[in-house]
Amino acid sequence: MVIDSNGKIVVGGYSYNGSNYDFIVLRYNTNGTLDTANFNNPNGYRVTPIGSGDDRGFDVAIQPSDGYIVVAGETNSLGPTDWDYAVARYDTVGNLDTTWTTDVSTNNGDFGRDLAIDSNGKIVVSGSSLVGGTLNFSTARYNTNGSLDTSFSGDGKVTTAVGASNVWPNGSAIQTDNKVLVVGHSDSGGGDYDITVVRYNTDGSLDTSFHADGITQTPLRTGDDRGYDMAIHPDGKIVVSGASWDGANYDVAVVRYRPGGVLDCPVTVSLHPRGNCSVNAFTTASGCPSGHWDCVNDQTGNTNLFTGIDVQKQCARRE
Repeated sequence: MVIDSNGKIVVGGYSYNGSNYDFIVLRYNTNGTLDTANFNNPNGYRVTPIGSGDDRGFDVAIQPSDGYIVVAGETNSLGPTDWDYAVARYDTVGNLDTTWTTDVSTNNGDFGRDLAIDSNGKIVVSGSSLVGGTLNFSTARYNTNGSLDTSFSGDGKVTTAVGASNVWPNGSAIQTDNKVLVVGHSDSGGGDYDITVVRYNTDGSLDTSFHADGITQTPLRTGDDRGYDMAIHPDGKIVVSGASWDGANYDVAVVRYRPGGVLDCPVTVSLHPRGNCSVNAFTTASGCPSGHWDCVNDQTGNTNLFTGIDVQKQCARRE
């Protein structure tokens, strides 16, 4: 669901036609009635078969530049077991934009789940793809005409394995620098799922400044922990919502990460009056006393990486 610049509510999904599923997009007035006068008059909604099989829309977004509506999901129009990413675009009155390529495959067995539009107007769809029989994170980036953006991972699409088991991506977000974040859950190795976040650079490579390898897995409890959606705070922190199993029920779970991919845990820092240490952040240095004191300097000489406190070239320790 998304709200357009006029306050109208746009919903994307899929609808059963009697034999299979088709994309559907609906628009509601601010009072909750279908916008029958201005969106695919007289219906207020548009049903779109992508192919002859099942077509399932899972997310919707509005292009800031022109108000056009984009719906993303998956289709098995090439065969009952051959799922592909599918994207459809509509103008502001509900007509299907026939200049847009509506169906692009990334592999055999591709399941589109989330959609975001970057600051250049490029459309990013994330989900999962079967690679060697295992579901991987997958992301495709499209140009404004619907063609795959080959500046992203060379062919417009990328897949990322997390361990040797299936992953289940569900949400995504795009940072102000157009780096792409995808959230879901992956097998931690013991049969339980952990919340998993992956970050890509603008060229489609894994961002190794994010948790060292571009991937972070977060166990909250000993049971399943699942990530379903995410948002980026104005200060750059990453917020994930999901669910966590307590042994009897699933509870709502919310996790916040710092921009570098570490959990945003409270940290108490004590500063030592002795300074003038000169090594990089959190490396024990001569010039600091014994007792777990570290030289804290973020290489730019400004602030502590963990707290934001101005402690240039100070000896500090976490309590």
